Amino acid sequence: YAEVTDTGIGIHGEDLANITSAFQRVDKKRNQNIQGLGLGLTIVTKLLAMMDGALDIRR
Repeated sequence: YAEVTDTGIGIHGEDLANITSAFQRVDKKRNQNIQGLGLGLTIVTKLLAMMDGALDIRR
């Protein structure tokens, strides 16, 4: 078991369902100055699945 807390700029609840999809970026207008490919949570999700784990995202 591991727990991570993120204090970033936040994400709207309706966008949570898609944030583990590859190259997914939500609210591009608000995030235009933030770099990244949108692969972080996709990679994490796949690694956890390979270890019989799961990602649980809560607001």
